[in-house]
Order: sequence, then C-alpha cells, then structure tokens
Amino acid sequence: MINMQTEYYGLCGEIAATARQINDLEKSLSMWEQYADNKLVYQRLTVLKPRAREKFQDVDSILSDFGGLHNIFCTTQS
Repeated sequence: MINMQTEYYGLCGEIAATARQINDLEKSLSMWEQYADNKLVYQRLTVLKPRAREKFQDVDSILSDFGGLHNIFCTTQS
C-alpha cells in the first residue's frame, strides 16, 4: 500500500512538472508569434529618424483600431 502511494504521488509530481513545462512553452510560443507579427514594423521603425519615428508611432496608434501597421505592410510587401 505504501509503495502504491509513493508511486502515485511520484507520478502526480511528474505530471505537475510536465504541465508547468507545457505552460512555459506555450508562453514562449505566444511571445514568438507576437515577435514575428511585429518584426516588420520594428525593422521599419528602427531605420527612421527620431521625428519620423514619432509620426510613425502616431499613425500606428491611430491605425491600431484597424489592425495596425502590420496588416498594411504585409499586404503591400506581397
């Protein structure tokens, strides 16, 4: 009986550890998807001069209601 309990709690610990690893991987995947979505906008932003960068950010904040600059750049780059 004690062996069964020990084995049971050992397996519960392994399951919990695996669930935490899956959760961490899902967070990493989510961050990677966000990075990939914004990579083109970031690249465009880094080459702009400071004044143009402010204007770019203002336009992006206005367009964020319509999907942001990412959607515009992706459709024009194809």
